[in-house]
Amino acid sequence: MVMNEPSRFSILVNTTDQYEDCWEPFFKLFKKYWSQFEGNIYLNTETKQFGTPELKISSIQNKLIHKTWSECLRFALNFIEEEIILYLQDDYFLNDFVHQQKIQFYVDLMVKEKIDCIHLSPYASKGPFYLTQYPNLMKFARNAEYKISLQAALWQKSLLKKYLRVHENAAQFERYGTKRAWRSQEEIYNYFDLLNKTSLIPYYSTGIIKGKWNRVAVKQLFEQNNITVDFTRRGYYEGIGNSKPKITINKIGSRIRSIF
Repeated sequence: MVMNEPSRFSILVNTTDQYEDCWEPFFKLFKKYWSQFEGNIYLNTETKQFGTPELKISSIQNKLIHKTWSECLRFALNFIEEEIILYLQDDYFLNDFVHQQKIQFYVDLMVKEKIDCIHLSPYASKGPFYLTQYPNLMKFARNAEYKISLQAALWQKSLLKKYLRVHENAAQFERYGTKRAWRSQEEIYNYFDLLNKTSLIPYYSTGIIKGKWNRVAVKQLFEQNNITVDFTRRGYYEGIGNSKPKITINKIGSRIRSIF
């Protein structure tokens, strides 16, 4: 009997040249905690490159220096060969071993069952969710919070492209993309291991907040893994200055364009 080949997927690490100081710690931790990954890894940079012999990293170098977050991401998606991608960001620093076989199981399930997206992080959304026939997968309710999220997730590339709007930044993509998803019928799920309470891709929700290091996420982790970073260049985020942003005519226009 001929065994079916596992479905291919690649990893997209969405970044920017300004976050170059994240790449070395990111991939050092990646090599430690996901050494069995042999697929393609795409690093969405503007002009710079990064590589390491143990991993198949392609620096996209989109050259879109003055373009929006969405335009840069669209360029990357057009560059990527595989239809199913695992979306990560440059400050999702792994802090434990990744469950490769389980991730492959869900990639194969996406192909077989025509599932559009599986969020793999407990940080993605608080739901509400519905039980499903699939092991450890909960389906988003129609009006669930952050149905569209930029936490770690397996995506059909075509769906991610569908939800992009060229004028949106990352926060707008999550907020208004979720509202657009409320009107659609895509098969979007979230992984939860309620019995063992384990994560398929263990990481802290964000390593950098507003351009500064998140002390809780990185300081001890980097020390334990002999990762040397000059934390003074960015400084640590201390939660100061969270004033409410002003609403301008341009922002109102952007919100209107994001509805559809």
